Amino acid sequence: MYQRIRVIAKEGIAFGHEDATANGINWSDNGKQMKSDKKDITGKFPAIHGFAVGHIELARATNLDMVSFKLMRGISKKV
Repeated sequence: MYQRIRVIAKEGIAFGHEDATANGINWSDNGKQMKSDKKDITGKFPAIHGFAVGHIELARATNLDMVSFKLMRGISKKV
């Protein structure tokens, strides 16, 4: 990731966002496609994706924001 950020820094800017592909305005991910309000506006997904992992220690299916840990794993594999 560090090397990719160095390359991006020479080309332009990068931004990150928490839950950017998990939910947005009037939608929540159904796990079948990657969607992002940020991509709809900028044409690109965030360079860095963040997810809260609160509740993982309780063996729950979702985090504090009700985002599925299964969904997080899937998104992490895609990006």
